[in-house]
Amino acid sequence: MKVLNSPLFDALTREFGSVRVADEGAAMVAQHVRVPGGRTRLIVSSAGEYYRVNCFACNDTRYRLWINHRWGVTDAKTGSRHRWAAKCFNEDCLAREENRVELIRRTSWYDRTAGAGRVKILPGKVIDPGSPKPLPEDFVRLDALKKGHPARKYVKGRGFTPDHIAELWGVGYSEDGPFPSARLGRLVIPIHRVAADGTRVWGWQARKLNEHGRSPKYFTAPDLKKSTLLYGAERVHAGNGPVAVCEGPIDVWRFGKDAVALFGKDASEFQIRLLCRIADKRPLIVALDGEAEDEAEKLVTQLRHARETSLLRPDTSPVLLLSLPAGKDPADCTTEELERFMRRLLRDA
Repeated sequence: MKVLNSPLFDALTREFGSVRVADEGAAMVAQHVRVPGGRTRLIVSSAGEYYRVNCFACNDTRYRLWINHRWGVTDAKTGSRHRWAAKCFNEDCLAREENRVELIRRTSWYDRTAGAGRVKILPGKVIDPGSPKPLPEDFVRLDALKKGHPARKYVKGRGFTPDHIAELWGVGYSEDGPFPSARLGRLVIPIHRVAADGTRVWGWQARKLNEHGRSPKYFTAPDLKKSTLLYGAERVHAGNGPVAVCEGPIDVWRFGKDAVALFGKDASEFQIRLLCRIADKRPLIVALDGEAEDEAEKLVTQLRHARETSLLRPDTSPVLLLSLPAGKDPADCTTEELERFMRRLLRDA
């Protein structure tokens, strides 16, 4: 196994015998920020690789003492040793100073090496969101199309007002875009990403207007890294209400507010982290399509685990599975029905 911080891993193995690795190969993602008073702080967005051992202070047997790969390593700009980056998820044993001191003592060989600045941490993988993909050249928004256009009729047939969807989500149409069966034309749904320089269109997904033919129902902009995006994330409002997690953009439209889509049934590690960040201290409601019951249960488990084990953003808010009536997906319901189902789910949780 090629861990990022082998001196720390070796010291933990020597002391604890068995060490498990979480988020293997993932580097810490952080930036140094100058705060009032001139002090520099390290702001961490993703902690990366952890080493899990059985906690020495509480007779843990489930490897619930998590130690980050940068624990004990001196930060060249802040002077910090990243002592915050270790936590016992069994009884929060490291909240007590004597236990923190004991962990340092038990890894003293590594700790001296770290203090001398001789720890060499391997570069880990950092998620690359890729580059933005422009909308098709012949893209036209729905509210610029004439009444009766097939794209407008499709949106209206799904129970939405075309002009409203165009205004709210920027949805439009392309006749000759780079997707299969281009001559048929497709509904084009812009996908946004919140970046350091603001929210911008990062790509698109095209939906065919009928169920005929062998071409795929959805076609995504070539080379777009969907696994680093959540549709609708830029429109999740601040608050304490639930955030719904769906499969596709039309499901998000139906919820009306505070909902995001995965572009499929499975969530990447990056999407899991992003969901935890945008729904911090808020209930998460998993609302995948009816036939994706196994994937929905898996996602609930992943989100609960991510919230429970996060050192940066620990969160005890509920993660709940929304079961819809048989044969119905979120897009088949009304907004009022979905709100009622979620209220009932939260009440009974």
